[in-house]
Amino acid sequence: MLGFFIAFWATPTMSLGHLLFAAVSSVYILTALQFEEHDLMQAFGDRYRSYRAQVPMLVPRLWRSKRVGNKVA
Repeated sequence: MLGFFIAFWATPTMSLGHLLFAAVSSVYILTALQFEEHDLMQAFGDRYRSYRAQVPMLVPRLWRSKRVGNKVA
């Protein structure tokens, strides 16, 4: 999803039409992510919860978290 945000907002000239497109698309993506997270929680339950605790939803981490047992430190 981060790639879409970069593609929508990284432009040398921002016309009014492009600004409207980027803003509406960004709101759509953020709203759709909430629905997708909800559906995935219902479909996969605790397995998805543990995955979600390790992997960020929108912006990827550039470093690895230290794991202590089953918890991220």
